[in-house]
Amino acid sequence: MFRSALTCCLLVLATACASLPEREPPAFPQRVDWRLVRLEGQKVPVGVDGPARLRFDADRVVGYGGCNRIFGEYHQEGKRLTLSKLAASRRACLAGMEYEDAFLKALEATQSWSLRNRGQGVGTLRFYDADGRLRLEMEAMETRD
Repeated sequence: MFRSALTCCLLVLATACASLPEREPPAFPQRVDWRLVRLEGQKVPVGVDGPARLRFDADRVVGYGGCNRIFGEYHQEGKRLTLSKLAASRRACLAGMEYEDAFLKALEATQSWSLRNRGQGVGTLRFYDADGRLRLEMEAMETRD
């Protein structure tokens, strides 16, 4: 009797677990302008033409590093994110190049992401390296269609 009751409970539990919907990964935020606020845990200065920023479109990433325009490709699948073929224009600036170089290196090291949404299109996008270390933190500037 006990054995059949236990078997029945296990079957009910297995069926319930199997029927739970899988949690869908969050949608990657495309067509949002993101402003860099932290790089390697440190607040970053505003560049020559404003803050460093990024925008992810269908399969391209474009932005500004504090001195130069940035562009490249990205691939996102679930929480995985890799940026590739990153390049920048070759404008030389008197200040801020060390931040731009560190920004590009952090982007190249990116392996995953997270999004903390604070409602009404405002959120914080974070990039992590292969060791799970937070490399970049960006805030939404505005949403475009």
